Amino acid sequence: MSPRRPPADRTDVGSYPTAELPTVARLPTAVFPMAGHPTAAFPMAGHPTAALPMAGHPTAALPMAGHPKAALPTAAEWKRLERGVAQRVWAFEAFLADVYDSTDDARVLADGVLPRRLVTASERFRREAVGVAQPVRVVIASVDVVRDEHGAFRVVADDLSCPAWPAYVAPHLLRALRAVTRAATHDADLASSATAPSRANAGATGSRAAASHATDSVVVALAPGESALARQPGVTAVAARDLVCRNNVVYHRDRRVDVLYRAIADDLLDPLHFQPDSVHGVSGVLNAARTGSVVVANAVGNGLGEDPVIHSFVPQFIEYYLGESPILPTVDPQSFHTTQLLPITGHAQGFSDLPAGLSTVDNSPFGGLRLFAVNDGVDVTVLSDSASTSELSTSNIPQQSSTVDTTVLW
Repeated sequence: MSPRRPPADRTDVGSYPTAELPTVARLPTAVFPMAGHPTAAFPMAGHPTAALPMAGHPTAALPMAGHPKAALPTAAEWKRLERGVAQRVWAFEAFLADVYDSTDDARVLADGVLPRRLVTASERFRREAVGVAQPVRVVIASVDVVRDEHGAFRVVADDLSCPAWPAYVAPHLLRALRAVTRAATHDADLASSATAPSRANAGATGSRAAASHATDSVVVALAPGESALARQPGVTAVAARDLVCRNNVVYHRDRRVDVLYRAIADDLLDPLHFQPDSVHGVSGVLNAARTGSVVVANAVGNGLGEDPVIHSFVPQFIEYYLGESPILPTVDPQSFHTTQLLPITGHAQGFSDLPAGLSTVDNSPFGGLRLFAVNDGVDVTVLSDSASTSELSTSNIPQQSSTVDTTVLW
């Protein structure tokens, strides 16, 4: 099933130029001197740059946290971020639907945009989910962005499986889930009435049934802990023991479940297909999703888009599926560990506030923004609490094998 494309007025997306990251010398290590070393002197607070010697870089200038380019996005930058995040969601939606509808016939693989072996050999590819067509695969996603040394926003990671999101996202997510239910019901009605004498009348009947069903659809949240979604009207928090699958239909007590929002990993979701000893999932839920009787959000197998190698092809996906130029470039994995990234902050911060000890880029948080995208199949809503976070994901960035730590100061 092809994903629903956004309205036609998105055709201006390609007009945004892509900010190019200048080539940075590949360094096996980039170590700052330890605090107290004679060469570790910091300039006075307020100086625009702080010259710290790096291995192989005698004068590598690291902008201060209070640098103007390190601030939170302006109104114009936020509009660009919204368009860029929505563009990425549509591209991932198209790619995942293409691969999982039928891997053997996937256009992106047949046309050589992505080598087939990168998909089939990926640890995040779920062969069990091939043929499970969902009306929307990426209902909610989180996107981590940072600024490069020129102040331009770049994407570090996209979480497409089970992103953690704050409570204020819940109402938007519920609206999207109900819209997905409406779309799934409408498609099922059209399919079942394909042999009817009048296709037009059948379509009208299907639309009325879908609209009616959307108001009383059963949405459950399967999460190991408390879920903000379960506090929304019409949503029930459930555990695995509360659900049962009979004849490829998922039931919660005596009610048929239409949407299963899950906050557990693929491997734990269905003991029948994945880990047989999982106590957090429901046996047969993947078969139910395959028949279309239940929508699983997010869809099983979305982690393929998070694979570090697959993730590096996002610009090609955008051009291939959408015919547009990428608005938000991705941080180059090859130069991530030697690229200067600005800590995003909403207030000035002096060097006296920075940690003096050494830390590694592999394990240390760095300042950036986490944006949330909610996709109802027609529109993508981009949300942010306009606050910086220091816990961005670096799971999509290949880690250095060097025994010497790469050091950051934020």
